[in-house]
Amino acid sequence: MPSILASLKDLFSSVFEVIFSVFQSAFDTITGLLTWIVNFLVGTVQMALHTVGETLKAAGGLGNLIASNIVLIALVAGGIYGYVRYQSRQGHPVRVGNKKLN
Repeated sequence: MPSILASLKDLFSSVFEVIFSVFQSAFDTITGLLTWIVNFLVGTVQMALHTVGETLKAAGGLGNLIASNIVLIALVAGGIYGYVRYQSRQGHPVRVGNKKLN
């Protein structure tokens, strides 16, 4: 008789373990899915922010290039203007090709 009771005890214990493992598996599946969804959304936002940041960084670099070129062109133009003014004040005609500038 004790072996029958032990067997029944083991049977009920096994049934409860099966039920518990089914619920545990379902819970793990749901939490894993939710974790995946959250990580996907966070990763998408991080990727978008990184892309925007790098685009702005590139645009800033391009802006620096354009600004430095504008400054350089302005310096050259100012130098040419100063040279032409100096030559005209000295009474020397400034020629470009066959044309007189002053």
